[in-house]
Amino acid sequence: MLKLLLPEQRKKIKQEYFRRYASLVLIMLSVLLILFGFSLAPTFLVTKSEASLLKEQVRIAKDPEINKEKISLKNTLTELGNTVNVLDIERYEISSLIDQVTKNQLRGISLSSISFSIKKDPKVGDVGTVSLQGIATGREVLAKFVTSLEAVEKFDSVELPFSSFKKNEDVPFSIEITLHSLDEKPKK
Repeated sequence: MLKLLLPEQRKKIKQEYFRRYASLVLIMLSVLLILFGFSLAPTFLVTKSEASLLKEQVRIAKDPEINKEKISLKNTLTELGNTVNVLDIERYEISSLIDQVTKNQLRGISLSSISFSIKKDPKVGDVGTVSLQGIATGREVLAKFVTSLEAVEKFDSVELPFSSFKKNEDVPFSIEITLHSLDEKPKK
């Protein structure tokens, strides 16, 4: 093969070729880095926004005012869960207790609330109580209602505060009915 170029020119051409090749490689690498950066930009933005959301959630979680509400709600739910557990035990049939109260309800008695609870008594064991609130048309009707409740076998005692008899008409009352202990059998 014939060499038409002088060694100096040949050296210059090689240097030029190498510069062009190196610049082309650098340009391609720069383009690839730019494209890679653009492809990572959405991920970066999403990650940054999620990090700010998490920081906000942590700040909210540490907020004492909101935590009070959450703790209160948690306690309420725990109490409701305990009540449901108590009702699921079927030691006392709540529906039959309500049925006994409403069967003995006289015409002049208007009940506004019926509540049920179980209290721990170290001497007797678990004791259920039913609280009744309402209004009676008169003292006589209220006295007859209490007497009829005392006759129910499932009820151990029926307590009506003496202060309920202050008024003659439209008498507000609060009756506390103690049920037989879960450990003892009802008296017949």
